[in-house]
Amino acid sequence: MNYKFSVTGLCHEDHEEFKDVVTHLQWRLVGTDNDELEGTFCGATPIEDLTQLDVLTFVEFSDIKEETIIGWIEAMLGNNPSYKEHILEQIAKEIKDKRLSKTTTAFDLPWSDGPPEPVAP
Repeated sequence: MNYKFSVTGLCHEDHEEFKDVVTHLQWRLVGTDNDELEGTFCGATPIEDLTQLDVLTFVEFSDIKEETIIGWIEAMLGNNPSYKEHILEQIAKEIKDKRLSKTTTAFDLPWSDGPPEPVAP
């Protein structure tokens, strides 16, 4: 299974002498299996402890890169293995459900005569 994170939103606010501090992450993790079936988990992660802000390492909001945010998410999941496992299970379940599910259109119903013949202009 291959996984890919993307950041879908950020909340930010001023905190003490720091401007536009990221306080909440919105993200998506997509898992793709060998058959190219995908499962998606959407997450939202608050950053509750702002005591670690440091003038020397603070990155301006306009300079933040998606890779940095993804690193924060991965670190948070690394510190919470049960939550990470839950996320991966949800993605696997969605893929399994897609594999087992078959979609029928109106033209595939047993009593259908198939799609209508095209009408010439």
